[in-house]
Amino acid sequence: MDISKARCAECQRPMKVERMICPRCEVRLEGNFEIPALARLSMEDQAFVVAFLRHHGSIKRMESLFGISYPTVKNRLNSIAHALDESFNAPRAEEDERTHDGKAGPLKYLRVVVDGKDKVNVRVPIGLLRTGIKLTTLLPPRASDRLAQQGIDLSHLKNLDGEELMDALRELSVDVDSENGDTVHVFCE
Repeated sequence: MDISKARCAECQRPMKVERMICPRCEVRLEGNFEIPALARLSMEDQAFVVAFLRHHGSIKRMESLFGISYPTVKNRLNSIAHALDESFNAPRAEEDERTHDGKAGPLKYLRVVVDGKDKVNVRVPIGLLRTGIKLTTLLPPRASDRLAQQGIDLSHLKNLDGEELMDALRELSVDVDSENGDTVHVFCE
């Protein structure tokens, strides 16, 4: 029996376990036993979590095992995490990124990953991005004008606050599935 689906026939609330029996020696325990949060997941979600752990959290491996796309794997993991968060007080993703004083934790890299015929895995240090943005303020006016002629306007970067950039990057997640089967992921970690 899938205990995650055990519900009262009268009120439809989840059932509780009150008795456990050893099948060999028939020792019995009676009480009010808590069903673990993972056991409250559907059997399909439990299998998904087990596969994810067995493959060391490899989303690429989950894509091939289940025949689903990167965004589908991420959505399924988010759905499972949400179900677990409702079962007990686990820190949410946004809380995980907080330091002890409540400020957002540091992002270290901007990642660009391409899965397909051509494999690409680029890690750009966030510090390099910050430095690059600061350097745009030092561009000579002639260089800025030349870039503007090419349709590249960097003037708005002069007023960009470093924390605004970090907040924007923390929310960054771009997933693209191309016609030729390549999958592109852009995110920060």
